[in-house]
Amino acid sequence: MICECCKNEIKMGKTTCSRCGMPILTSAGISDAIKKEEIRKIKESYLSDIHLYIRTYLYEIRSGSVVETGTEQLPLCKALQLQEEQILWSDTSFESVDSDRDFSIALTISRKGQSEDITVPFHPDKVMSHGRVGVMPAPGFCFRMVIGSPEQYAVSEVISLI
Repeated sequence: MICECCKNEIKMGKTTCSRCGMPILTSAGISDAIKKEEIRKIKESYLSDIHLYIRTYLYEIRSGSVVETGTEQLPLCKALQLQEEQILWSDTSFESVDSDRDFSIALTISRKGQSEDITVPFHPDKVMSHGRVGVMPAPGFCFRMVIGSPEQYAVSEVISLI
């Protein structure tokens, strides 16, 4: 059985999802409206304290060498802002991406005060002269990073929010 909330597989004999805690709601006596409301409440509960940040690296030239001097976290979005099938574009932009080279975006996911740093690899198939960073919802408490413009963009692999 698949959880209706986070799309996790639920083992036989279990009454709740081990990933998100959603109770198994059988159709007997429970309307679709009640199911949808329970799913909405659980999703809101899980996503309310999750924030995404882009991690940028700061550099200086010292004695002819490039030296990393620190990092900065730029807010990208709150998980609750993600809506089905809609890319949420940030104001963070880049100058150019060469399609002959793979590149990555450094991301921090903050969950209830705990932070996880991840690197999101991209394998662009088109040259993009400039663009923005975005987030695209994916099923089951997941998302994909997007880089480009609404007309032309590259998409990352699926990343879990929880």
